[in-house]
Amino acid sequence: MSASALADGPNPFDQPMAQAWPARRVWNDQAETEFGQFVTAIGRGVSEHRCGTLSRCLNNPRINPLHVASRRPLNLHADCGDVPYTLRAYFAFRQGLPFVWARDTVGHGRDRRYRSSVRPAGLRRWTDYRTPRALFNALASDVDSGFYRMGPEVAGSDTYPTRVDRHSVHPGTVYYNPNGHVLIVWRVDPDGQVHMIDGHPDNSMSARTLTDRYPGGSRSDGGGFRNWRRVAVQGEVRQALNSEIPDRVDEQYDRRRWLISGERVPFQRWVRARLMVKSPHSGR
Repeated sequence: MSASALADGPNPFDQPMAQAWPARRVWNDQAETEFGQFVTAIGRGVSEHRCGTLSRCLNNPRINPLHVASRRPLNLHADCGDVPYTLRAYFAFRQGLPFVWARDTVGHGRDRRYRSSVRPAGLRRWTDYRTPRALFNALASDVDSGFYRMGPEVAGSDTYPTRVDRHSVHPGTVYYNPNGHVLIVWRVDPDGQVHMIDGHPDNSMSARTLTDRYPGGSRSDGGGFRNWRRVAVQGEVRQALNSEIPDRVDEQYDRRRWLISGERVPFQRWVRARLMVKSPHSGR
C-alpha cells in the first residue's frame, strides 16, 4: 500500500484543509483494497494488544502504515460508532481522497440510537473544516450508532447493507448490531471466521469475532454487514446512487436463505458458510 499522499510540514493535522487534504484520487476498487489493508494493520495492532485506543494505534508508526509525524499527534476519543468513520476519514486524508458524511439523521423515536425509518439529513464535506484536526475532532461529537441504522433502500446513507460473500465482506466492511453497537471487519479467515475491532465509551478498543452475541438485524434497521458508499468529485462532490452500487442488496435479511445443506441455521453460521473458502475439489 502506497503512502504517497504525504502531508508536508511539521504539523500536518493543523495545516489549512486545501493544502493538507486535496482530493487527488477517486474511490475505486484499488482505493477500497488499500483501505482494507490499512484497516487490517490497525486491527492487527488491536488484536495483538499493541494499542488500546484509536489514537495510540494511529500515532504508532509500527502499527499504522500511513503514520505521519507531527509535533501535535491526534488525540481522539472514539467509541464504537466513531471508529469506522475515523478510520475511513484518516485513510482518505492520507491518500488524498474525498470524505463526506451525513450532517445529521432523522427518524421516528426519541433515542437517536434506536429510531425507526432513519434517513440522512444534509451532508458534511471534508472541505467544510479549517484543518484535518478540526474534522477528526468533529467526528467524535457528530457520529453515533444511529448513523448506521438505515435500510438498503435509503438514498444517500454513508453505508449500505451489502451482499454476504468474500467479495463484499472484507477488511473495512462495517458490522452494525441494531442493539446499538458497531464494529469494523479487519480480517476474514479462510474458514469464514470474521474478525472485527470496536471502540467503547471509555475510549478503549477491543478485538472480537462474529458470534451469536451480534444479531444480524432486519431490513428496516439495516443491521449486519454494511459497506461504504463511494464518493467522487466531479466539479461538485457526488455520492454514488443506489442504482450504481451492485452489492447493495438485502439478502442477509431473508431468513429463507439461511441454509446449510438445506437445513435452516442461525445467521452467524450461515455467514461463516458463505464466507468460507471453498475447496476446488468440493464441487461447491
